[in-house]
Amino acid sequence: MTNFAQPALRAFAVRDGDEATGRKSFWREIGAAWTTKGGHIRLKLDALPPDGVVMLLDDARSAEKPSRKSNKKAAS
Repeated sequence: MTNFAQPALRAFAVRDGDEATGRKSFWREIGAAWTTKGGHIRLKLDALPPDGVVMLLDDARSAEKPSRKSNKKAAS
């Protein structure tokens, strides 16, 4: 099935950073998702993340991937 519509969500695998070593978080785009006519989400992955965790960001925000520090502030 070919889908020419823009995806509603982008899928990312994220490797967490480590403040102690100075290693930054690394985001790799691994797929996209579309909303079906029935209101379901169709997910197409080009790769599987090693830890099994997929982050879905809406397409408008996918260019602005959040940093680990902003996630900590949002959770507080």
